[in-house]
Amino acid sequence: SEWVTSVGATMPSLDSKPYCSAAAFRHLGDCEELGQVTCSSRNGALITSSGYFSVYRPRPKYQDLAVNTFLQTSSCKPFPVCPVHNHTYVSHHELEEIKVPCQHIAKTGCSLSNLVQDSRAAPDVALPGQSYPVLVNKSVFGFDGTSASAPALAALISRLNGLQAQRGQPPLGLLNPWFYQVHRDHPQAFLDVVVGDSLH
Repeated sequence: SEWVTSVGATMPSLDSKPYCSAAAFRHLGDCEELGQVTCSSRNGALITSSGYFSVYRPRPKYQDLAVNTFLQTSSCKPFPVCPVHNHTYVSHHELEEIKVPCQHIAKTGCSLSNLVQDSRAAPDVALPGQSYPVLVNKSVFGFDGTSASAPALAALISRLNGLQAQRGQPPLGLLNPWFYQVHRDHPQAFLDVVVGDSLH
């Protein structure tokens, strides 16, 4: 839904900052990946985060510029550019033929190409989502994934709303238009997570 802020999960790569500068990790070699990577069981997380284009929801206007820019400039667009497991590439013609299940809309499936061009993209934001210590019945467990990152964002926004109330200001309300406006006007406020996948 366009009225929900969808949250993905990231995790630190052992080859990424701030690990690069820590003496304890120098034996791992040179740093090649900068920043966070997609939270993935392949990389040691308990669950894998994902990204998607909605089968059911049209793209809201506040996403248009960000998604269109991504589709025009990304070195890893959905399917046409990215290698699949056997290191071959899917052509634009093949993309037209790829269908995803959408039994409530079409029995034969929905064209992936149409979804990429016209539908709601998710997540809107991603936060670190690995090894959150959680107290359950007097025991501490590590939680991973969006079950960790989404509550972390909710807690952050709750704190910001508390500051708004102290100043006599209204709560932040629907965050998505604001997030995308800040991204448009101050892209340096965000880190684009381009390493990792949601296959495992």
